[in-house]
Amino acid sequence: MKIDGINPFQPIDKVGKKSVKRADSQAKKASSAEDSVSISGDAYNMQQLALVRQVLSEIKDVRAQKVAQVKDSIAKGEYNVSAQDVAKKIIEFFS
Repeated sequence: MKIDGINPFQPIDKVGKKSVKRADSQAKKASSAEDSVSISGDAYNMQQLALVRQVLSEIKDVRAQKVAQVKDSIAKGEYNVSAQDVAKKIIEFFS
């Protein structure tokens, strides 16, 4: 007995070809799309904090010299500050 015109593997062949075509078209779409990156607000804040820390680390050396000078003056007993100057700074700070 012979049955003509029916190929049981024909649907499988068509499905395989369609899926390959879809993969190719998706690859073309992906390659033509432009890449982009976005970061969250937290990541942006962390980036800004890193920049501030870098700037502060550069300023830190200047303050370290000032602190060393004041410590040396205190150790020698030469560091004198008037009470009026201290009072003015306290008022400025809280105003």
